[in-house]
Amino acid sequence: MGGREVGGLANQLAAHMDFASEADRDRVQRFWNAANLAQKPGLKAVDLFQAVADGKIKFLWILATNPLASLPDADLIQAALERCPTVILSDCVADTETARYAHFLLPAATWGEKDGTVTNSERRISRQRAFRAPEGEAKPDWWALAQIGQRLGFAGAFAYETSADVFREHAALSAFENEGRRDFDLGGAVGLSNDAYDSLPPFCWPWRAGEAPSLETRFFANGGFFTPDGRARFIPTGPMAPLSQTSPDFPLVLNTGRVRDQWHTMGRTGSTPRLMNHQPRPTVTINPQDAAALGVAEGDLVRLSSATGTAIRLAAIAESQPRGEVFASMHWNGAWCSGGAVGRVIAPNVDPLSGQPELKFTPVSLTRLAPLWHGYALLRDAPDPLAQGDLPGLFWCKRPLGDAWAVDLWALPESDAVPDGAALLAALLGDTADECVPLTLVDPARGRWRGAYLNEGKLVAALILGRGPEMDHLLPFFTEPSLANAQEVLAGRVAAPSAGPMVCACFQVSAARIRAVVASGEATSVEAIGALLKAGTNCGSCISELKGFLRHADASLVA
Repeated sequence: MGGREVGGLANQLAAHMDFASEADRDRVQRFWNAANLAQKPGLKAVDLFQAVADGKIKFLWILATNPLASLPDADLIQAALERCPTVILSDCVADTETARYAHFLLPAATWGEKDGTVTNSERRISRQRAFRAPEGEAKPDWWALAQIGQRLGFAGAFAYETSADVFREHAALSAFENEGRRDFDLGGAVGLSNDAYDSLPPFCWPWRAGEAPSLETRFFANGGFFTPDGRARFIPTGPMAPLSQTSPDFPLVLNTGRVRDQWHTMGRTGSTPRLMNHQPRPTVTINPQDAAALGVAEGDLVRLSSATGTAIRLAAIAESQPRGEVFASMHWNGAWCSGGAVGRVIAPNVDPLSGQPELKFTPVSLTRLAPLWHGYALLRDAPDPLAQGDLPGLFWCKRPLGDAWAVDLWALPESDAVPDGAALLAALLGDTADECVPLTLVDPARGRWRGAYLNEGKLVAALILGRGPEMDHLLPFFTEPSLANAQEVLAGRVAAPSAGPMVCACFQVSAARIRAVVASGEATSVEAIGALLKAGTNCGSCISELKGFLRHADASLVA
């Protein structure tokens, strides 16, 4: 909401004023004394990057977003970023897909380091106060923008010293020549002192001059609309089918969206082991009947293909998934896996008015892949981000484990040779590999390679390549920094099996524990599961999954 109000959309002026209105353009131009104010809407996101790819835009400043991971037709986005002569990225995360194509990286203050206001979906404006100082040289975005404005010769127009200065100007524009004719009006905040701004309580706009701020307001409760005659305008719109349609080549519909414990492109949530434990690998969810027809089993590596591109995921089979439709979350991208971003599959078809892409309907085909081997690496530190982007012939994904990082690898090329694990492990470690002592064991007959890197007797990395099972069970060995444990890794000894994915992130309750109490008959309801394990008793976001365990148990009894 707040971004729209300050003119953060390409097709709107600030304070809810519109390019289509000559009066609005004139008003904003006079308020800012901006002789060269744009007279028509700019380009929306998909059109913007097409213009960059065509060479029409040669300077791009990206703030607080990761378009290579979040937009459709990601191959085009990548080509655009590669072609653009100057790309600046302001972000609080250094290792993002987009960051790899930026010429300049500006360290930006993150959420807890920012001071300003936030507007929610009920028009409530709240003060956001920083609870810590920014790290290093990080600065808020308004500061960086003001610095550029000043250095371009507009020092007076960009003389902000605090976020309060920005808010006062924002309020003044909203009230400029308003007189109750426009819905967005912060006239009551014009001239607000620094102290009053610091102690500003939450309020719902509009807050008109001479009125007290209100905690609750309803538009149109007494009739009247913000139109010239005060009457509502109903605009009929006919239904429009998706521009892409299924076909024999692409018979399934790909739907995308969020999963419970991740946010956007995982720049922060992906680094939290408790959140990654829920869905630790990039998956595509398939109905069991569709999976059977395609010869796909749980955990198989599969390729999603569309007319636009391809992506690789691991199969997750669920009765709750509708037939003829598959679901792949939007979060995974090139910083966390190779080739798994759904943006590479989705076509850049957009709604003609809003510019919103067709993210929920992409015709695809799904093919099972037969990897020649599966590899598993455990690293004490995060893998080298540059090496991750250049592991040819492999599909990989990474995740944090608390005391270590895990990297899964699958071989895609048509070759059955035992891979060069030493080179692969050195690439994942980066420069730190030179400081380590490698121990390796090659077993050509079984197609296996095992390796461990030690630094002063401490295990810093382990890698196992072969056709064997998953290797989460090695983590207890890895977290004990002794040479004997490195030898056990090489010998292939195992510890206790993994408890499986975490269903309840709040209390770290695994799927295995939930299945056990349901199967034993101890828990026959969500409330009973909560009483025994605490799962579902805090945030409640896992309750739908708990119900799924109970339904599955009931179906098994009937069968």
